[in-house]
Amino acid sequence: MSAEMNESPQPKEALATARASCPACAKPLPEGADRCPNCGLALGEHRRCVHCRAIVDVETAPDVRFVCRICGGVRIPLDDAAVKPSDVSVELLRKATVARSATTIWTIVAGVVAAFGAGSVLVLALVISVAHPATSSAVMAGLAASVPFFFAALAYRKSRVHRGEIARSVEAAWMAAVVDAARAHGGEVDATTFARLTRTSEAYAERLLADMSSRGQLASNVTSEGAHKYTLLGGTGAPAPALASGD
Repeated sequence: MSAEMNESPQPKEALATARASCPACAKPLPEGADRCPNCGLALGEHRRCVHCRAIVDVETAPDVRFVCRICGGVRIPLDDAAVKPSDVSVELLRKATVARSATTIWTIVAGVVAAFGAGSVLVLALVISVAHPATSSAVMAGLAASVPFFFAALAYRKSRVHRGEIARSVEAAWMAAVVDAARAHGGEVDATTFARLTRTSEAYAERLLADMSSRGQLASNVTSEGAHKYTLLGGTGAPAPALASGD
């Protein structure tokens, strides 16, 4: 029995070692690490994508700042396990992702239809130069050849509408992220902290916080060091006005 008692701690040690190893490269992980120092694998629930649910890091995208490396969904990095994305934030990110996909689709449609129209015009020009049809026939054929350009213009307009939805949804999602960050830290947030945990510029963070303050979502206070600190008002942050303006 004593031998069995001596052997019992070994499986626990092995389990602890397994838990402290990277699931990708199996190298040891520092305690509390949110990224493997050897292979760079993202770790922790705060790195879980709100779209595909994979624990994976983000990559930059010019039109929406950050997207998931796996599914391409619009995301806001939160390098703080204490900050949990709210339902409002998740819904806005999903709306931005849908609008981004629609923008891409309509842009492709516009390009394809316009290319078809250009081909039709070239064929028509060749036929006219060879067959010399009557003027009325040539005019009717020209009008018919211009129809694809009309549909291409409509498709391009649709892409611009969805591009506007992207901008509104992304801006509202970042405001919701400010609220989430403030709630996780006693209702207070500042530009330096928010910029660090979301990997954005401090200038953008300051502009965002100042904008929310002007909307009555945050109260601005100046610390003894002269820095601005913002306090959450009402507990909601209310990104709804920005969202409603785009509907």
